[in-house]
Amino acid sequence: MTGVQTCALPIYFYTDVQRTKKDFLDLKIIFNPEIHFETDLRTIPDDIVKTADSFILGLPDVRCSIKENTERYVDHIRRIKLFHKRSRKPVYIGHPFRAPINYHLIEKNIDESVTKMTERPNGEYNIDELDSFFRIDLSIVFEAVYESQLPLEVNGWDDFRLRRINLPVPLQMCRASLRFAQTKNIQFIPGSDLHEIKRSSGRSEERRVGKECRSRWSPYH
Repeated sequence: MTGVQTCALPIYFYTDVQRTKKDFLDLKIIFNPEIHFETDLRTIPDDIVKTADSFILGLPDVRCSIKENTERYVDHIRRIKLFHKRSRKPVYIGHPFRAPINYHLIEKNIDESVTKMTERPNGEYNIDELDSFFRIDLSIVFEAVYESQLPLEVNGWDDFRLRRINLPVPLQMCRASLRFAQTKNIQFIPGSDLHEIKRSSGRSEERRVGKECRSRWSPYH
């Protein structure tokens, strides 16, 4: 399934958002599609660009070497910057650590090397340890993010993924990496990543938002 084939989905959700606004007049509800990294950003239709309030653009997976992963991250960040210039809408670089979290903890059996990692009382890790775990060169990637002048979108869903696995070290490393990003003067923007909203009318109907509703241009997230 490609971005072109699924371009009707964001329009559907946009219509749903506009309809929902009438029920919650005191709230500011925005249409914020989240776009998978495999999508060719040049193919996103103009009507999607026009209707969206902002965009969250995901980063690649980390199934290659650290060097190759880093090159892919930097290249995609440059593509995101070009899309930002085209769209003239707020654009956020989404989920900077989700792909590494998925790689180590979600997509396969957790490796023994991860379960045996020792928790640090102060939560401090050197940059080589962080690079090795996240499978990217954080210094190079964060430099590319800084040069793009686009914020990193960070939300509680990644934190929840780590907490439910009950391994404190990956959570510590994620937070250590965010602290390292702060030293590079990177902007952050918080995201809720809500997954469903139930109307208060008593109906069982659910409006899926967040991960499912944010314009899933591919079947993967």
